[in-house]
Amino acid sequence: AGWKIGAASVVPVGGAATFQDPKSGDPAAVVQPEAGTFVAFDTVCPHQGCVVAYSTQVQRFVCPCHGSQFNGRTGAVLNGPALTGLGRISVKKGPDGQLYVT
Repeated sequence: AGWKIGAASVVPVGGAATFQDPKSGDPAAVVQPEAGTFVAFDTVCPHQGCVVAYSTQVQRFVCPCHGSQFNGRTGAVLNGPALTGLGRISVKKGPDGQLYVT
């Protein structure tokens, strides 16, 4: 149950795919840090509202505006100026191979 956001197969292991959060309308990303594990975050930086991007090289979300960095598994802030982490979005893989925001 939930809102379908796309096929799990489009999210590479160690990478991310973007989607629009059906609850808030914000840009978001789902990450597969290891095979079969999916985590998702609101990608609006809590510092000043820029949209962060996932870097597969460092497995972090990086803000292009002011350089804040966030953990790719937890969304926690690693480097400021942001003082708080990214908002977590609950996501599950369904038996149909699709990802759902719950």
